[in-house]
Amino acid sequence: MDKLIEASGSLISGGLVALLTWWLTTRARNRQDQERKREALRGRADALMVAVSDLRAAGAANQMLGRRWSSEAGRFCWRGSPAWAARPGPG
Repeated sequence: MDKLIEASGSLISGGLVALLTWWLTTRARNRQDQERKREALRGRADALMVAVSDLRAAGAANQMLGRRWSSEAGRFCWRGSPAWAARPGPG
């Protein structure tokens, strides 16, 4: 009878250890998966921020060049235009 009680106690404690091990392993795996997802999301967010800043820089450069070209457009005389014919110098 004592051996039976001892065996059942050993079986119960072994079962509890196995259950606790399974639970901890599953929980650690789930946390690791969540951390991987977070890192992937951070990487995509960083890439998106870089893309937006590049677009802003390109837009700002385009705006500056557009202003410069529009302000200098009055100074240019193209061949065949009335301004070319009216310019001083050899015709």
